[in-house]
This record gives sequence, C-alpha cells and structure tokens, in this order.
Amino acid sequence: MAENENFPEAQQYAENNGPISDSGPSVATNDDPAQSIDLTPKPEPIMEVHHHPDLHHRKKYLKEYFLEFLMIFLAVTLGFFAENLREYFTDRTKEKEYMHGMINDLKADTSFFNHVIFLNDMQRKGCDSLADLLANKPLSDENVTTAYALYLKYTRDYYNIAFQTGTYSQLANNGFRLISNTEVIREIANYHGWATLINSMEADLRHWHSAVIDNGGKKIFDNRFLRKLQDSFYTSSYDAVSIPPLLTYPTEKIVFSITANEHVKLLANYGNNFSDLINDLGVYRSYLILYNTNIEISKESAKKLIYLIDTTYQLE
Repeated sequence: MAENENFPEAQQYAENNGPISDSGPSVATNDDPAQSIDLTPKPEPIMEVHHHPDLHHRKKYLKEYFLEFLMIFLAVTLGFFAENLREYFTDRTKEKEYMHGMINDLKADTSFFNHVIFLNDMQRKGCDSLADLLANKPLSDENVTTAYALYLKYTRDYYNIAFQTGTYSQLANNGFRLISNTEVIREIANYHGWATLINSMEADLRHWHSAVIDNGGKKIFDNRFLRKLQDSFYTSSYDAVSIPPLLTYPTEKIVFSITANEHVKLLANYGNNFSDLINDLGVYRSYLILYNTNIEISKESAKKLIYLIDTTYQLE
C-alpha cells in the first residue's frame, strides 16, 4: 500500500476495482457493460490474394513465326485480290453500259445524217435551178413567178447536224479509263474529230445562207409577200427530223399559189444585185456539197464504230 500512496490514481482505481495484481490488470466483474473491457483476441480479417499471371512464355521457334507471318500475308493478299476482282467486274459492267449508250447515240446520229444529207441535196439542186433561172435575163412574168417559188422553197432555211454527245461527254469525264479495247478508243476519238469538224462548219453554213438572203435576196424579192406566202404553207409545226412542208411541195404547186394570189414583181432590175445573188448561191451550194461530204464520212465512221463495238462486246 506504501507504493499506492505515492500514486493517487492507482489508489483510486484500487478502491473501485480492488488491488492491482502483479500479473497485470484484471477484468472487471462489474455487471455494468459500460465498465467491462473485452480483451478476447479477435481473428485477423481474411485478405483476398490476387495471383499475377505467368508472364514467362515458352520460347517460340522460327517455324511458328513463319506460319503466323504466312497466315497474315495470305489474308491481306486474298483481301487485295478480292477487292481488285470486285472492281474489275464493276468496271466491265460500267464499260458495257457506256457502249450501249454509244451505240444508241451513233444510231441516232446516222438517222439524222441521212435526213440532213437529203435536205441539203434538195437545197443544192434548188439553188442551182434558181441561179440558172436568174442568169437567163430578161425574165418573163412566168419566170419571175418561178423565181419567187424557187427562192421561197430552197433558201428560207438551212439544215445542219446536231450530234448526240451524252455518252461521249460521260466518257470524256474520266470514263475512257474504263474502256479496255484500245481500237474502240481510237475509233471513238476519230468519230469525235469528224463531229467537231462538222460542228465548226455550222457557223460558215449559216453565214453563207444569210449572205444569199441579205446580199441579194432582200433586194430582189418582196419579203412581205414571201412571208405571207410562207405562212399559207406552214399550217403546222414540224420537229427537227421532219421534212419542212415547203420542200415537200412541188415547185409547180407553189407557182400556182403565187399566181392565184396576186401578180408579183421583182424589186430590182438587172445589175449588181442579180450578180451578187447568183454568186452567193454558187458559194452556198458549194459549201453544201462540202458539208454533205463530211457528213458522209462521219456516217461511215459511225457505221464502222457500231460494228466494232458490237463484235467486241457482243451486246444484245
């Protein structure tokens, strides 16, 4: 107790809980749970253990690496060939579509060639007849009436080619790469060259046709009467591939229509106006011959190209 006197806290604890044993603190037997201390050892919590994967692989031999490379190489190569094969069949299908369109355009052009050649040939013959008639002066009243009929029938219009260019325009826009036959490409280019030439001639054709009317025609023939007479024949419109009604009428019938309406006279006496008109008619008819000659060459080129495409692609 002498030792406890020096420690008031221990003395107080001894009064409340009894003497302190040398072996350590004793567990209070007080029934009050608030003053009891549980010194029973508790089990340690079980920790989850993660095992790391075995990162040590077995050694591969060169043969295994070669097989893996070979499989990857074959997969890439087969994919490449499959894509090229798909693109090849797509291009061949598109190529045949272009050739179908080209043949349709060529057939339309060929039909139009025949139409324009026929009209220009009729017009050339009419210009020759008019020039011969005007050269035989002086003109009788009957010849004056005939001159009006020939001038109205053969000089009121000019006839040119309008080429079908839809398929060629598509080919020119990066489509020629799809054509596998070089001879077909060469013939298409040759035909297009003739088409370009004939299109460029259209301006000269129009110029010389206008010269026939402006340089002499308007100064010799009464245009007011000609318009009135022309309106009586053009009772309905016609499309580009129909023969204009005036060219279908016999000259004698036009002469009869003129004499039935009124007595017509020439606006000018013989002189420079007659010479100018005769000369212009001669130039115009010569140009019609040149124009028709080039159309004939283009027609033969179109026929050759149609045959080549048919035999090369076996189109139905």
